[in-house]
Amino acid sequence: MSRAALWRQEANVKERQRQAEETFRLAIDEGRSAPARGQLRLHGPDDSFNLNPMLLHNISVSPYFQKCYNKLKDWNALVDEIYYEVKHMEPWTPGAVKTPSTAFCLLVRLFTLRCTEKQMSLMLDHIDSPYIRCVGFLYLRYAVDPNIVWSWMEPYLYDEEPVQIAANPAKPEITVGEYVRQLLTEMDYYGTLLPRLPVQIERDIKVSLLQAEQIEDRAKSNLRDPSKMDHFRRVGSSARALYGDEENPVTWYDCVVDRVLTHDDATGEPLARPKFVVTFPEYGNTETVSVGEIDLRLPPAVQVEEEAEDEVDMMVIMMAGVGREADIIAAVAESATTAEVKGAGGIMTIEIGDGDAPLVATATTGNMVGAVKMIVGGVTALTEMRCLGTTNAADPEAAIVMEGGRGTCWKKFAVVTVRLLRRKAEITLGALLL
Repeated sequence: MSRAALWRQEANVKERQRQAEETFRLAIDEGRSAPARGQLRLHGPDDSFNLNPMLLHNISVSPYFQKCYNKLKDWNALVDEIYYEVKHMEPWTPGAVKTPSTAFCLLVRLFTLRCTEKQMSLMLDHIDSPYIRCVGFLYLRYAVDPNIVWSWMEPYLYDEEPVQIAANPAKPEITVGEYVRQLLTEMDYYGTLLPRLPVQIERDIKVSLLQAEQIEDRAKSNLRDPSKMDHFRRVGSSARALYGDEENPVTWYDCVVDRVLTHDDATGEPLARPKFVVTFPEYGNTETVSVGEIDLRLPPAVQVEEEAEDEVDMMVIMMAGVGREADIIAAVAESATTAEVKGAGGIMTIEIGDGDAPLVATATTGNMVGAVKMIVGGVTALTEMRCLGTTNAADPEAAIVMEGGRGTCWKKFAVVTVRLLRRKAEITLGALLL
């Protein structure tokens, strides 16, 4: 090739680069001028969208993104393009040298078009393609205020629609719910990184995920029990349901079933699982709960024991360490029972026997969000754990108990108090969080 031809080739490459950069700049400006009414506001830079710089650069100069900018001028056209073109959710095209995937090119185009709250709701509930839904979840995870990410994603944690996330078709499909949980708990995303969630939001989400897991397990258990479901479906039946608000933690309250929902009130579509409109007589408020948030009312004997708060039924778990790397160093069962702590990795199994002498047992874990599983007389009981106090002193005697507070392990030590009800088959799940 002659020198002149090489110059022309280099000039053409530079011109294509200049055109690509100009197209991306126009796309950014288009988003900035989009109507703000009803818009799901972006969090962070509105020209990088919290994406990895190399990934964003490769998207901005890719021929497919240039095509998307020129062809897709509104939300409807973009959703149609997702339906026809997206086959996986990885950021890179397999076998190509750092060529961005169609999914991520379309995600960036959606960033530049902006998305309203109504459009996001339509994407997450779209029935034509799981990829339309998954692009919506990625939009939320990358570019929306972390304070509202959980409220958007929580209804889909156990969505059972299958989807091929991996670029390699030989890899198995997962469910949309599994994909959502991965986005909430993992930063590594197929060769790139998701933006880091603020520490407190990350911890709150992990606790909420543990609670959601138990609600899902209870839902499956209820659905397998025809007698339970018949009881819940009878209007006027007594039951108990989970309820909490900004000032009160989620816990069980006695309730009365007012109505059974089998269809969505807004769309008329049949629900995969029934929901229940219940009234809590103690407070008079009415709420809608899922099949995993309702259960049979406890026997009177257990309710009396629950109200008594006898110290015999207290268990104290002491924590030591710093931040998320603290260790569970002791579990103390007070009076009349023995306790054995088994396992590690954030999940303890404490087995309560019939002995008369208290036992101090030890275990370690590197995960500060841990579920505690209690086995009482052979019956599994999941217990609510709440961090009641902290201190920055290494001396356990200096522990400070704060009524109803959530503790932060500043340096060395914290105390979590757990109430064990030995005749109760299941207690609300919580988590130890320092």
